[in-house]
Amino acid sequence: MEMLDRLFGTAEPMAPRAPVKTGMGDPDVLSSMKDTGDARKRLRWWCQEANKEPQAHFLTIDPSMACAMMERNQDDEWRNRPSSEKGVRRYVRAMKTGWKLTGETIVFGRSGRLLNGQHRLKACMDSGATFPCLVAFGIDDNAFTFMDSGIKRTAGHIFAIDGVPNAAGASAAARLLYGYDKERDWGGNAPDVDSDPLLAFYHENEGLAESVNVGQRLYHTRLMVISWASFLHYVMTRKSRSEANDFFEKLITGIGLTSKNDPVWKLRNKLETNARSDSASLSLPHIGAFTVQAWNAVRTGSSRDLFRWRGEQAPNQSFPRVV
Repeated sequence: MEMLDRLFGTAEPMAPRAPVKTGMGDPDVLSSMKDTGDARKRLRWWCQEANKEPQAHFLTIDPSMACAMMERNQDDEWRNRPSSEKGVRRYVRAMKTGWKLTGETIVFGRSGRLLNGQHRLKACMDSGATFPCLVAFGIDDNAFTFMDSGIKRTAGHIFAIDGVPNAAGASAAARLLYGYDKERDWGGNAPDVDSDPLLAFYHENEGLAESVNVGQRLYHTRLMVISWASFLHYVMTRKSRSEANDFFEKLITGIGLTSKNDPVWKLRNKLETNARSDSASLSLPHIGAFTVQAWNAVRTGSSRDLFRWRGEQAPNQSFPRVV
């Protein structure tokens, strides 16, 4: 604590040495912060120094410093944006597995208020980890309205960065497959999954990339969107790749459909009618459910006179499973 006493004192403190504007801050000072009070003193000094001119420092932030910073997240006159628990959980996972210096800043205004960085700071407190970060002080408080106003990086962006072909379609198909595999009584809606675990899940299901190619072909017929076509083809290949390819080839081209009693003919006719409608009446989950029903009929050698799912008598019916 000697170093902190020399830096801050208790009455009339000596002027502390100016913080370095480049480099990783002062690890000796940061590591000696045993409680939030010590961190609070250091943070107060940085904010005061930045009243003269904006400054930025590379720091290694520990939970006590994160706590001190979060105290500046709101006061009687100031409220930051509502935090996202999902965003905090994602940062917690990243910090526990090894955070990388990203160059994204934590920002304090001239008033000393925290303008940007609350999710990373909360994650630091929750995880107990330390993380390196660039911290800017003395920024115009009115700049807050321009922060985080860019386009949010979607799962499709993450897939594209990873080099996945047809990234948007592949990520959407993987999300549907995740719901089908992981959620009990899945109802056909795309589940809320973070991009990183979704990408890992995609790579675990190697055949999905090939199914996306098939899904693109069906999409060009306007009968079904890529995500659903790809997802459905893939879950069918788990039962029989050759039968799945034959089923989709008939659905895409109509070749080989010689009987109106063929479940694929009936499905194709229904989807064509839906596509020609000025306002398509079938939801995507309904199209998917009807496709599974046609597939199951082909597989079991049974007829399919009607396609019905989630009607008035069973509004919460689970999505059908392929056989």
